[in-house]
Amino acid sequence: MSVQGNEIEIFENQDDSFFDKYLNEVLYLFENSQTDVIVFEDMDRFEMNRIFERLREVNTLANIQLAKQQSGKTLRFFYLLRDDVFVSKDRTKFFDYIIPIVPVVDGTNSYDQFIEHLNKNDLTEKFEKKFLQGISLYIDDMRLLKNVCNEFLVYYHRLNTTELNFNKMFAMITYKNLFPRDFSDLQNGQGYIKSLFDHKDIFILSEREKILDQIAAKKEEIEACKSEQLVDVSELDIIKSNKYAATNSYPYNLRRKDYDDWVNNVYPVRKAAIQNKLNGRLSVLETELIALELQLAKLDSRQLKDIINRENRQTIFHTPTVNEVGDKSDYKEIRGSDYFALLKYLVGEGYIDDTYADYMRYFY
Repeated sequence: MSVQGNEIEIFENQDDSFFDKYLNEVLYLFENSQTDVIVFEDMDRFEMNRIFERLREVNTLANIQLAKQQSGKTLRFFYLLRDDVFVSKDRTKFFDYIIPIVPVVDGTNSYDQFIEHLNKNDLTEKFEKKFLQGISLYIDDMRLLKNVCNEFLVYYHRLNTTELNFNKMFAMITYKNLFPRDFSDLQNGQGYIKSLFDHKDIFILSEREKILDQIAAKKEEIEACKSEQLVDVSELDIIKSNKYAATNSYPYNLRRKDYDDWVNNVYPVRKAAIQNKLNGRLSVLETELIALELQLAKLDSRQLKDIINRENRQTIFHTPTVNEVGDKSDYKEIRGSDYFALLKYLVGEGYIDDTYADYMRYFY
């Protein structure tokens, strides 16, 4: 297509968009609009820069046509975009002028924004301060903050019940706004959150094995303390010196092997046992053993948040799902989200927990 000597390729291939196919109509719309400015929002969701090239061409063609009509009007395109839409200096190819926008809300002031919105309806006191402070660290978008607060108010007034835990209900609404597709999957008994809690038995089994290993090690430590006859580490060091001297006798290799095995495996155990006796730690060890056994006994009744710890956190939140036909899902869309950390916080702190079904029924 050519307009006043300026050409633009409309049909590059059979898969060209409707935008290209109806370019004449697009140009006509812009040329005859009763405005000098067109504002484009949320275009970063398309995750493709080529659309800005085409819009720049359309803007140029529209202004050429307006100049031909001697309307005296210049049409300008404005784009509201995140900084990370472009890499390096790419964005200078598409835009003549870039204006930075200072965010209204970020992790440092979103707590105050939450309080302000909730105070309007006298709801602040119904939430734990710790919960609002924690969730605010991850919210850096004013629209998201308003959407979550407003949606909570809708459900709050509609349900008219005091039986719900407000923190958990707010957490579910936050999850619904952040990951609407997974929320919909959860309603159908699928998705990432469903998979996370479905794997709870596997996580418990793994924790049980760790606790059993700790119990076995603690019992050995207690038995070593009880059976140790020496009363000072210096006595043990004398035995060590004698054993080393014995390595010079025949056969040397066999003696040396026995000595190395004793130094590496027996000596540290007996030294720890002597020190435990000297420091009166036997009763402490027995108390620690009781605590581990109690922990093991309560393991099956623990919630997911009580199972998550620093050692297994990465494994739990990155466990893939394999469905009945063997298809594997890594939930990369969720784990790659900027708000995945917030979702982990909500689950890890128990605001989304094993009772999520009690709250899901209000969204049907």
